[in-house]
Amino acid sequence: DMKKKKEEVRKKRIGLVVNEAWNMYNFRGGLIKKLISEGYEIIVIAPTDKFDDKLRELGARVVDVEINSKGTNPLEDFKLIFKLRKIYKKERLDIVFNYTIKPIIYGTLAAKLSKVIPIAVTTGLGYAFIKEGKVTKIVEKLYRFSLKFAKEVWFLNETDRDIFLERNLVDSNKVFVLNGEGIDTNYFRPLEKNKRDGKIKFLMIARALWDKGVKEYCEAAKIIKDKYGDKEIEFLFLGKIGAPNPSAVPKEYLEEYHKKGIINY
Repeated sequence: DMKKKKEEVRKKRIGLVVNEAWNMYNFRGGLIKKLISEGYEIIVIAPTDKFDDKLRELGARVVDVEINSKGTNPLEDFKLIFKLRKIYKKERLDIVFNYTIKPIIYGTLAAKLSKVIPIAVTTGLGYAFIKEGKVTKIVEKLYRFSLKFAKEVWFLNETDRDIFLERNLVDSNKVFVLNGEGIDTNYFRPLEKNKRDGKIKFLMIARALWDKGVKEYCEAAKIIKDKYGDKEIEFLFLGKIGAPNPSAVPKEYLEEYHKKGIINY
């Protein structure tokens, strides 16, 4: 009886699996706080980084797991299923939300093996779907197999959902469109504008990837600069160079535009 009572009062445990801890803190910190306030126990499962302590400050527990998000070694990826299964069982999770490609594919299979309810949250299609090729076919097969075992598959927009349905990667009965994950408007709030220098300023904020339109932005800036000169207009680029991505823009490319005064990087 005592054991039964303990089980009744035990908080429901929700696992959140992602490929980087900062990702969970930055985009889902508010969600974590809300779930904890509603009486759930939150376990973030991710490769640990300097955001671990911030997640703990929110009230979550953090469990480290190695996920090589850009790796293509099938044996390494296969091992991830059993690493996650071990964590799910040890933490006695009730439900797990898997974010980003590898946690979705391998985390869903791990959940099936450990009798935990898996929800897959597709936050974007990623490089494999932008540049069609062998990798796309492999990823599609992996999605098609693993998503059979997901309780639900959530998307942040209808376009991604439609692509998954067109390619028969997921059963239409399982899909759900979540219209964004929310923004903490107290944290991400506009600053007071007080400095006016009369310039029209364009700002691009992105990782420095060709897929984001960096080349088009730089070339457009050159056309406008050639026509109007430096006085009235400025083009700024804010973003990380050297991302581990096949679509990464070389540092030299942006430096060249910066030196010429076309882009302020």
